[in-house]
Amino acid sequence: MAEISPVPNENLDSGQHLVTRRRLIKQAGAAGIALTALYVAPSFSSFGPKKAYASITGVPPTPSTDCSVCDILGKPRIITMTYTGLAGDGFNHQSSSSKPPTITTFVADITIFSTVIIKWVEKSGPSDFGVIYHQATVNLNGTFVIDAADLPPGKHDTLKTKLKGDTRLLICDVAGNPLQLIKFHTSCSVPLFIDDRFGTMSLSVVVDEALNSSVDI
Repeated sequence: MAEISPVPNENLDSGQHLVTRRRLIKQAGAAGIALTALYVAPSFSSFGPKKAYASITGVPPTPSTDCSVCDILGKPRIITMTYTGLAGDGFNHQSSSSKPPTITTFVADITIFSTVIIKWVEKSGPSDFGVIYHQATVNLNGTFVIDAADLPPGKHDTLKTKLKGDTRLLICDVAGNPLQLIKFHTSCSVPLFIDDRFGTMSLSVVVDEALNSSVDI
């Protein structure tokens, strides 16, 4: 999104002469140039989820009322998820997309597990979960980080600067028994919003290829 520069004034800054808006108009008029607009204000929709995002550099991008993190950032490189311990699939913006997430729960009540083992896996399936890229023991309301740096080299991204198109998380109890399998899209071809819930996991932070970060503020 374009940044709006402050309007210059009549003062001098460090000995450098600033061209004011009034002088610019006079100069343009003398040259026969028609100025239709000097400053363009951003236009925001009044509909849709109201989100605000903060940059990792501390300079917040312009807030929008209907932007997903992928509208502000590039392709995801690092994602932080929070284990909510809540039942059900939860609300997310990918459900109505062309590539909806899939959540498979293997137990009657997942809310009774305050500590789980979360595994970022290659494949989805109740008996063969394939390669484990990363795993960690996470307590209720704790976080789990999905980092492209943990991916093995492959055709998808040899530099490990972005995640694969689909991300799969296997949630197990402390004994290693599967509780829930979650698959959602992470290539920005479908919406991805902060606070989206995928099963018992909630999206907290997204860091893109350029190491810019988007968080709910």
